[in-house]
Amino acid sequence: KNKIGASQPSAPYGFCSTSEDVPHKNPDNVVGRGEYPGNLVIRWTAMSPIDHNSEGFFYKVFWKRQDLSDDPWHSKTIKDWKDNSITVDNQPIFKPYKIRVEAHNRRGPAQTSATEIIGYSSERTASLFTV
Repeated sequence: KNKIGASQPSAPYGFCSTSEDVPHKNPDNVVGRGEYPGNLVIRWTAMSPIDHNSEGFFYKVFWKRQDLSDDPWHSKTIKDWKDNSITVDNQPIFKPYKIRVEAHNRRGPAQTSATEIIGYSSERTASLFTV
């Protein structure tokens, strides 16, 4: 229906598709901070399916202590694209961490490097006594 009046729908015209590709970006708004004693919570904004560019989309989250020159990178793969955080437990109090979150799909990692941010584990330990 339009300003002229009602009519029968027209036949579909062609089909539009794009080739699959690696993601063109990585997640935005990556932060790392301790939310409870002894942990580091890494969060990011989940990427919309339009940014996946192929099947098999997942995130790869990396972290390592910034203040230890020999600390290796640790990583965790997050297979559900709707997930937007991980919690790393048993961390020392208020230590700096290098953190990055990469987007991947079955074609490979994003075409751009993930931005590395600095986050911190929690600032205090759990109390031994409750009041």
